[in-house]
Amino acid sequence: MDLSNMRIVITGGAGFIGSQLGKSLHLQGHDVVLLDNMSYGHLDNLLLDGAPFGTFLCKDIRDPALFDLIQGAEVVVHLAGIAPLPVCQANPGALKLICPMQSLENPKSLWAYSISNPTPLSRT
Repeated sequence: MDLSNMRIVITGGAGFIGSQLGKSLHLQGHDVVLLDNMSYGHLDNLLLDGAPFGTFLCKDIRDPALFDLIQGAEVVVHLAGIAPLPVCQANPGALKLICPMQSLENPKSLWAYSISNPTPLSRT
């Protein structure tokens, strides 16, 4: 499997972990798409040495139009989440993302993890 120069979508891309992963993958030469609705993300996380990196989409993972925007992704890393646990438990949205993501054309991998579902889901 060729792992160079992939199109990688990171949900929660403006959060601390998503943005750090995005920066690292960008520096490795990948086409990084950072997806975040900015509920808990920060704009300064989208900068590398003071300049934007990758492509930023301000979208909610529950938006059905999202899937047309990210077709062609080879890898999706799902890190989006609602930070306060009571809010997350009252309004889970991860499974709305996971099921349609499995229909992406030829993704190499799909990783997802959620506090409400502690079993990692994987597709290779």
